[in-house]
Amino acid sequence: MSHLNKSILISLIICLGLGISFAALAEEASKPIEVIEDEAVKAEDLEIKEPKLLPDSNWYFIKELGRGIQSFFTFGQIKKSELEQKFASERLMELRKLAEKDADPKMLEKAIEKYERALERIQTRTENIKDKAKDNEEVNKFLDKFTKHQLLHQRVLQKLETQVSKEVFEKIQETREKHLEKFGQVMIKLEDRTEEIQEKLENNLEDIKGSKFKNFKNLEILIELEEKVPEQAKEAIRNAQENALKRLKGDLEKMSLENQERFKQYIDKISGNKEIQSQILERVKQRIQNQVQLKEKLNDAQEGILERLKINIREQEQPNTSACITLWNPICGEDKKTYSNACFARQAEVEIDYKGKCEIKPVSKCKEMTINEALNIALSSECAQKAKLSSKVFCNENTGTWWIDVNPFETKAGCNPACVVNVITKQAEINWRCTGAIVPAQ
Repeated sequence: MSHLNKSILISLIICLGLGISFAALAEEASKPIEVIEDEAVKAEDLEIKEPKLLPDSNWYFIKELGRGIQSFFTFGQIKKSELEQKFASERLMELRKLAEKDADPKMLEKAIEKYERALERIQTRTENIKDKAKDNEEVNKFLDKFTKHQLLHQRVLQKLETQVSKEVFEKIQETREKHLEKFGQVMIKLEDRTEEIQEKLENNLEDIKGSKFKNFKNLEILIELEEKVPEQAKEAIRNAQENALKRLKGDLEKMSLENQERFKQYIDKISGNKEIQSQILERVKQRIQNQVQLKEKLNDAQEGILERLKINIREQEQPNTSACITLWNPICGEDKKTYSNACFARQAEVEIDYKGKCEIKPVSKCKEMTINEALNIALSSECAQKAKLSSKVFCNENTGTWWIDVNPFETKAGCNPACVVNVITKQAEINWRCTGAIVPAQ
């Protein structure tokens, strides 16, 4: 290969790398603040320093030598377990740094393997701890810190899946599953009381910093954890799930319409297992009774997840995409198909039409029912029994519901009720639209 051809090839590789980096930075900047808060894990959260010497350095062997010396002069199984936990956190932060600087996939895979071996060493060390948490306060303290750090590890691994190429993504997915298994095995080895396992999980999830939507991410991690832990831990995790679900539902019902809309945006941008996230939304919807608008937003968020899953399946079957990162920064191609990001469109040899998902103009459902028909249904429903209908009426074309403002015979503080008529079912009910905000008396 000539010197000129080599230069061109190197330039193309650099441009591709820069393109991926800039795309990732642009996507990060566009994320809602709640997503950033729930994905953020600092080295200090894991009680370590931000790594400077990385596995791709020729001097990395010095760091490994230092770890070996530390391990040699550390005595007692609990202290050795704590040290292995520290090393595992360091290796995870090193892996994250490598991903952020677009390191070679082979280097990333080696870093992943080193992290996996660190997890195995933690498990081996804890196997040698004879006491249970209930009998030894030092064991109890170690398990408490271990639980918190492993929950934070899951956050980091979930975010990493959006920062790497498809081939490395699959390796990280495997690592996440192994991590959850080892997390559960260590927990059961040191604590066999259901109520204590539940308490440790709930207390540490609550203690970890996050946004007003963090119960959603907490629930997702608990569901993933349940699938991987030994049978004797499942009851504790299900109980913790139930409490997280109650808190999430309560939080959403109390939120303003603006924050409910932000939650929908949060779902679109947050990293994690999209199938499980869809299941969570379904479970929340089943428990919400009267808040029609909130249900609609949850429906929209769930439809967005399902659309994204379909796009991912299509792209997995697409050839020559192993170098594309799994970042969700959607664009609409000139073929009128949505792609996860510009890289997938380029590999499909499709020109970009515009940024964002392809817009499909919704078919109006309001045409199926006139305003007079909606008013007649409202007059023969509970709406007329509980309130006086006003002349302020509009139809939501996306959901196919007529909204008629009402003046209730019995008012509720902080509520702005409307009679909602469903075009399809031809049923009507009062939506109280309560925000929780109470106007003080003059």
